[in-house]
Amino acid sequence: MNLKELGQVGPTIYYLRKDGVIHTVTTDPQAIQLDLMIANFEFIKQLAIERKQALRMLTDFSGSQKMGKAERDFLKSEQMKTYAPYILGTALVTPNFLSRMIGNFVMSVSTNNHNVKLFGQEEQAVHWLLQLPSRIV
Repeated sequence: MNLKELGQVGPTIYYLRKDGVIHTVTTDPQAIQLDLMIANFEFIKQLAIERKQALRMLTDFSGSQKMGKAERDFLKSEQMKTYAPYILGTALVTPNFLSRMIGNFVMSVSTNNHNVKLFGQEEQAVHWLLQLPSRIV
């Protein structure tokens, strides 16, 4: 599939698929730092504002990153909730046991108020994302 690169924040590259889904790819599975996590959410917010709609996000979670206490606390924070209007849904592709375990953990601590769902295959994830009704930002 042809992907258009939209930008990069740290090791995360953002691509636009032809179907409008934003596909993120992480090039370095190092432990994620809080400042980088916030920078990624700010980038997502800007993309949504530019596109004038909440984003459908597809993330391959097979090379999941470790997360410290500060990052876990951020996922539960009021600040994190401010990003919810910009994300219509996030599909986490978790093709192996470890990535599913980490994905479930991330979902359990996150209070971001947007749809997040785990999938074993990318095709199922994209199908789910495309079923979500659009929302203007």
